[in-house]
Amino acid sequence: FASAEYLKRTPTTAGNKRTWTWSGWVKRSGLGVNQTLIGGSTTSNFYDKLLGFRSTDTLEINNVASGSDAIQVITNALFRDVAAWYHIVAAIDTTQSSIDDGIKLYINGVRYNDYDGSPVYNQNATFEVGRSGSTTSIGRLQVNSTQYYHGYFSDINYIDGQQKAQTDFGEFNDNGVWIPKQYSGSYGNNGFFLEFKQTGTGQDASSIGADTSGNDEHFQPVNHSALHVGPDTPTNNFATMN
Repeated sequence: FASAEYLKRTPTTAGNKRTWTWSGWVKRSGLGVNQTLIGGSTTSNFYDKLLGFRSTDTLEINNVASGSDAIQVITNALFRDVAAWYHIVAAIDTTQSSIDDGIKLYINGVRYNDYDGSPVYNQNATFEVGRSGSTTSIGRLQVNSTQYYHGYFSDINYIDGQQKAQTDFGEFNDNGVWIPKQYSGSYGNNGFFLEFKQTGTGQDASSIGADTSGNDEHFQPVNHSALHVGPDTPTNNFATMN
């Protein structure tokens, strides 16, 4: 993924807007600018930066409702290693009264809750990703077509309606290294699993954005070609330019 390259889809059925889990492996190739891993929007006053990096290279979860932050957490940790794959799990359930129960963030298998400043958490806040008729984008901020992600993706799971644990998607091997694990649970109405094994540019099972969860929630690649699918993965890490 680079400038102006992203995936998009618009759900036509209702999803759970309060409870969901995103799991994905990312390897950055551009630093020091705002970037979005996954976002969604209905209008300019209702949108998500479900997960993304800030220009400070911190990680952010952000939901905006009626023009104001309903959810916002920003890590103190910096993500500046362009040679490493990061596994990020965001497990959300805003029906919970406390932020510790409502927002569970895991980095490479470890729970993270060291947030910058004063996190914003409103119980029962509703996200736009998964909402029927609201466009979801992977690799850019959908609301204003900015903050394109620069880097690699692998094994993206989105679980609609469940707050899952990091161990559903990864495990430590015998050397203490966190590695991917096949998710075996259900995906809910609007859940999806992107493996990036195909090279087509349509919105179907042969596409770069093919959903292999069984839900057939395929994404439309925008400005992508077959050359953008490669063998660099969390278990087969290639050298990249710093």
